[in-house]
Amino acid sequence: MADAARNRRSHPLPCTRLGMRLVIRLGMGLGMLSSVVPASSASAAEPQRSVVVLPTATEGEVSQVAIDRIDESLRRGLAAGGVSTTDGGEGAPCSDAPCLTARATAAGTDTAVQLRLVLEGRDYRMELLATDREGKLLSAAAECAICGFDEAATVVGDEATRLAEKLSAGPKPARLTVGTTPEGATVYLDGEAVGTSPLSFDVPPGEHELRLEKDGHNDKQASYVAVSGVKETLSFELAATIVPPSPKKRIGGWIAVGAGLLPFAGGVALLAIDDRPVPGRCDDPVNVDGAGVCRYQFTTMPVGAALLAVGSASIAAGTVWLIVDRQRRKAAREQAFVVPAGLGLAGRF
Repeated sequence: MADAARNRRSHPLPCTRLGMRLVIRLGMGLGMLSSVVPASSASAAEPQRSVVVLPTATEGEVSQVAIDRIDESLRRGLAAGGVSTTDGGEGAPCSDAPCLTARATAAGTDTAVQLRLVLEGRDYRMELLATDREGKLLSAAAECAICGFDEAATVVGDEATRLAEKLSAGPKPARLTVGTTPEGATVYLDGEAVGTSPLSFDVPPGEHELRLEKDGHNDKQASYVAVSGVKETLSFELAATIVPPSPKKRIGGWIAVGAGLLPFAGGVALLAIDDRPVPGRCDDPVNVDGAGVCRYQFTTMPVGAALLAVGSASIAAGTVWLIVDRQRRKAAREQAFVVPAGLGLAGRF
């Protein structure tokens, strides 16, 4: 008696036998109503998922009456969760996703459901197996201690409803975060603007094309595969736009250098002869004073200095022009080779 009392206290469905039967009948009535109302409303929104119910795999002395009753509750529970069912016929029980997928393909349904039922004394253990939209294995397990098959059928029906809701649920979107350096770039997903970086947004699973645009910077494009329910971060470096140097500017620099050489040379020559005697005018002693200084000397410093300044300025301007042009051409070559490499950094969580 003490052991029986302890077993009843550990019962996962704590109620009397009479109370349990009332709950079962009430649950069956609500299940029948929910199998009609939600299913019709769900079908209006999107086509029902279809499943093939495979023959129940049993272990232990489970009567055929119990199997039929539990199988009926399983189908009711699946219908209450918004899926349509069909009979799976004969075949060995399935225990993995490939087997379930093969049986569903043979039956022409979206997936297959396998119930495994174990009876030890009066304790039931139930496990439901199915595959989701991506072919991954889904499972639901429950126990019913010191139960009759009616109680076990109710537990199976509840688990079947929860499993059907998972089967009917669509794939979860991926969550993408896009960052750029510098910030403020317009982010396009499949040709449509979604916002300005830094930006986080949901993306349907599948392949997509990203494009980033920012004034004064080169556009960036990248392919992106969104995985259902996965958070991902992409970071991009946007290179500043460099205007290719014009050949005319290069020619202009050389012209400036060449034009400055003539006055520069003339200025140097005039400064060199400043204060020197004029040839042919100082041979006459009359034009030479007592100190030996000729009255006729070149006074070319002002003109020479002016020509030297003009020539130097022209040469300097042309040289700067050529240096800037060379730096621009070098930067353009580096950009042409470096920018297409590495589109960014990605991390999944």
